Amino acid sequence: FGFSDKTFLITGWVPKRDVELVRKKLESITQGRIFLKFEEVDDKKEEAPVKMSHPKPVNQFQYLMNMYSLPRYSEIDPTFFVFLTFPIFFGMILGDIGYGLVSLIAFLILRRKLPSMRPLINIFILSSISTMFFGMLFGEFFGYESIMGHELPRVMSRLHETMQLLMVAVLMGVVHVNLGFLLGFVNELRSHGLIKALFEKGSWIIIEAGAVVWYLASKNNLAVHPYAGIILILLGIFMLAKGEGIKGIVELPTLLSHTLSYARLMGVGLASVSLAAVINEMVGGLVSKGGAYVLMGVPLLLLGHAINVLIGLIEGFLHSLRLNYVEFFTKFYKGGGNPYAPFGGRKNGGGLNG
Repeated sequence: FGFSDKTFLITGWVPKRDVELVRKKLESITQGRIFLKFEEVDDKKEEAPVKMSHPKPVNQFQYLMNMYSLPRYSEIDPTFFVFLTFPIFFGMILGDIGYGLVSLIAFLILRRKLPSMRPLINIFILSSISTMFFGMLFGEFFGYESIMGHELPRVMSRLHETMQLLMVAVLMGVVHVNLGFLLGFVNELRSHGLIKALFEKGSWIIIEAGAVVWYLASKNNLAVHPYAGIILILLGIFMLAKGEGIKGIVELPTLLSHTLSYARLMGVGLASVSLAAVINEMVGGLVSKGGAYVLMGVPLLLLGHAINVLIGLIEGFLHSLRLNYVEFFTKFYKGGGNPYAPFGGRKNGGGLNG
């Protein structure tokens, strides 16, 4: 704001879609005694504030972005990708029909009781639904794989097919990490051009491709010499050194460690179902003795599963968050954006009459 005796000057930000509305409002209020000049921001020269807008289900996950950092105006907003992956990771970790049902009911009740926490509770509601879906894939109901002698239908058993589940978890990591590199490529392409994007982000994908070619060729599953893969790896490392310097070379081991980090989707989930199985076995032993032992077994069953659900909710949330914040965001996301805060805006939106 600036002013003199007879004039005043205001500069600020307006969302592009609201330009005409602002123009009409100001001209109407001042009866035309105003000069307006609108310039579209050049994000290479000046960083605009960020006004995030998503469909309602996706919008809940802005809560997790606020916990981390808002995107800059010039980079891709990852909220939609967190909306896709967070419930999947959470559901795969907890992965039990009964646990998902209990948590769904609990959070639906809490949603009414704690309106101020609604975005976070909505995230848990979606994650509970995902937990029930994965519970059907794993054929688990409160840790049981069979009920009254009938096996629950399943696609994969976490207790008996751990290596297959580990391979699925690592494959999910490969997809998630490379999605991060692709988004990083797009960010660099927008900001610094094709060559910079190829050297900084494309180099990582070339290194991975070289490793795959080398492995398949060494196993005689690819009709090329293994040296072809080594050449690709060296080319990728050279490009990475040119693009990111010593920082990129130092971070090379993270390519493997971050991918293998997704094994936690199997490991943490396996710990949860194993604990549930132990609880069921202990209670089953007590109940089989009859009499007073039944009275001891029922509260033990309820308490044991209640504790396991609570642990599963905490671990599911933290590990799903970590896989996005650390393994995914570090491939493309810098953050540090400033939130758009309209002058005179109301709590739930801005307005010239606010």
